Amino acid sequence: MFECLSRNRDLNGDGTIDEDEVRWYLPSVRQCIFAWCGKKSLPTEISFETTNYATSTNQGFRIWWALEGTAISSWDNKDTNPMIRCVRNLGTNSTSGEVSDITSWDQENYVVTVNGLKDETLRTNMQIGEYPEHENFDAASTLPKAFKIASADLNIPASGEDTYAPAITVGELNPTGIPESQSNTTPHNITVPVTITNYDASKNYTYQIGADNEVNVTSAEFNVSVTINHTSTSNGTTSSKTIKIKSDNGNYTSFNVTVTLTTRTEGFIWQTKYYTYTYSKSTPQQTIVAGGTPAKNTFKYTEIMNGDWCEKYYQEGTDDLGKWRIPNEKELYFIPMYCGEEITGNLAGYKPSGAQTETGTMRYAAKTKYNRNLIHDPSNPGNTFMIYHLQKDGSSGTPIVTTGHNQSGADFTIRCVRDAPQGTRSYDSSYSSGGKGFGL
Repeated sequence: MFECLSRNRDLNGDGTIDEDEVRWYLPSVRQCIFAWCGKKSLPTEISFETTNYATSTNQGFRIWWALEGTAISSWDNKDTNPMIRCVRNLGTNSTSGEVSDITSWDQENYVVTVNGLKDETLRTNMQIGEYPEHENFDAASTLPKAFKIASADLNIPASGEDTYAPAITVGELNPTGIPESQSNTTPHNITVPVTITNYDASKNYTYQIGADNEVNVTSAEFNVSVTINHTSTSNGTTSSKTIKIKSDNGNYTSFNVTVTLTTRTEGFIWQTKYYTYTYSKSTPQQTIVAGGTPAKNTFKYTEIMNGDWCEKYYQEGTDDLGKWRIPNEKELYFIPMYCGEEITGNLAGYKPSGAQTETGTMRYAAKTKYNRNLIHDPSNPGNTFMIYHLQKDGSSGTPIVTTGHNQSGADFTIRCVRDAPQGTRSYDSSYSSGGKGFGL
């Protein structure tokens, strides 16, 4: 901070640098991120050539990772030797003068309007649906003129789930032929009476024997004729057929009909072999194959990069279906600023003072990714990408946007956004005389 304050001068010569003589100071985290959002309108001689800068924010998160855009971290990273970039207010002779925000908030409609940046820094075309997979310097990481934040986290309900399956009872088997004889008999023709106890006339039913073609069922009670070939003559051998009773959603109830052979020999001199056949049925078992898609409210790194999850979200009937998207890193930054406790109550992060126990479970993701190796290992570009996400700062417990390692297996929450009609715009140039912004 001293480096910036030392740039100020005693303009009236009274030996003291008074408050109204303080021009230059160390910017806050928010001012740094606002500069990143408006980077395209900065003079070409202003650049951020290092990875991180110290800020004046005194809430634990004091390091701005400039090449990562909206990413900030705690003062624990001071050992990375952050650089200093000084700023001064324009249109006022004091650091305590009003500095305008770059956005306004419509609480009723959850709309953020960007009214403090030049159009050249904003996306002016309409974005419908998801952003493509992108990095923080790509066009998809630009702020729109106005965007609407969803009123709830993305929670995709289960779809296509239909657990209905025929409930059946199987009557007494009625076989034809001789149950006991002095010779092996085959085939065995068995009539199987079946009743669908939860029969629904609006549904279609079939039965299937083994791999045979399905046969339509038109009533709750019907007979199935099964033929079983049992060729073995060994005692205790069995042959069976599986019968499936299916409903039109694909779910079915199945059971087996089995023929069991028992043999015995009688006589001492003239021995006679007898073949006895018994018939049995197994307990019906239901199988649910029409499980559909289960409910989902957390998403992995690859799912966020490749999925169209927010396009499934809607909150205005279905008129807005397909219009929502996963936010980019800049849009994500404004979500905790305006939604506050709605999303911060269960944020993941470590307790302040270095305790290594996480206090929550939720991390909010952006679609934007950062190529860390492009900066730290230029010889191996594209090897390591990190996703932007919102979590608690490790020193203060305050919500911050950051990047991190080992994210491929993490679970992320999503709060969707979409383009919105622009609210009242009153642009006030940060770089013209009389403005309320700040200069670098």
